[in-house]
Amino acid sequence: MSAALSVAVVGAGAMGANHARTLAGMEGVELGYIVDADLTRAKTLAETYGAQALGSIGELPSGVDGAVIATTSVTHAVLGQALLSRGIPCLIEKPLAVTREECVLLIEAADKAGVPVAVGHVERFNPAIRKAAELLKDQTILMMEARRLNPGSARILDTDVIIDLMVHDLDVIQFLAVADPTALSAHGIARNKPGVADHASALLDFDGKVMATVTASRMTQTRIRELLIQTASGLLAVNYLTQEVRASRALIDGSDANGSDLALEPVMVVQGQSLATELAVFCAAIRKGRAEAAGVTPREALRSLRSVWEIQRQLAETWA
Repeated sequence: MSAALSVAVVGAGAMGANHARTLAGMEGVELGYIVDADLTRAKTLAETYGAQALGSIGELPSGVDGAVIATTSVTHAVLGQALLSRGIPCLIEKPLAVTREECVLLIEAADKAGVPVAVGHVERFNPAIRKAAELLKDQTILMMEARRLNPGSARILDTDVIIDLMVHDLDVIQFLAVADPTALSAHGIARNKPGVADHASALLDFDGKVMATVTASRMTQTRIRELLIQTASGLLAVNYLTQEVRASRALIDGSDANGSDLALEPVMVVQGQSLATELAVFCAAIRKGRAEAAGVTPREALRSLRSVWEIQRQLAETWA
């Protein structure tokens, strides 16, 4: 492996462009290739960063050190399996795949390849979530409430709001709860296309010990990304967009909880680019050859997708 990692970005759309821009600015990484079935689009993005444009992953040379799959969700399984069969480490944008069967095939391919494979649940690398996880260590979580609201977007046409947006919060909540929900109920609205939710809410029960509510929408006029976490010691509030964390004094310094003190105090958070951190972790795993250190694993991604599919199933039954 060369001193500079040669990484390819598969998909020259909006998310692929984000990955390309970030990789091009990373020390010790060479953005070698942009791959897209639309070669004209691939060339436009490749020229921006001095990379080579290719029309298919079959044209990637054997010397490529890693690849980011940032194509439409329905293509993840086929592309991921093809790259992994060649032993190429992959960071697959969320969702891992769109069906349980495809996820299992990708997990099996990753196990067989034995190379680093990560899934792009970028909020795990948000400095505010990392600080929240640090403050919540050894705390008893009682309740979580997440809101992820967005204006409508013509860019996302092939997926519903659950797998497009809500999956981020389902992943974070299950990560912080260190468990999978034992019960789940959901409601939703399909505004633009029958059977495709544009607004959805879900209530998750973790064995009666932790409750979580999650709302995601593509019907609002502004962007909101918030997470509230109530513990036995106090309350913690996260703003994903501003990377701000506020918390009860007991969570900050371990002092005795005081029910009469309801004020939340700002917590020091070192600001950073979540995507850059995610890619840095992935690239470090490639250098070290450690598959388990690549980031959010395919098996972890499958856990949150199980909740996604259950929500989708319940909504489909409601609308049938």
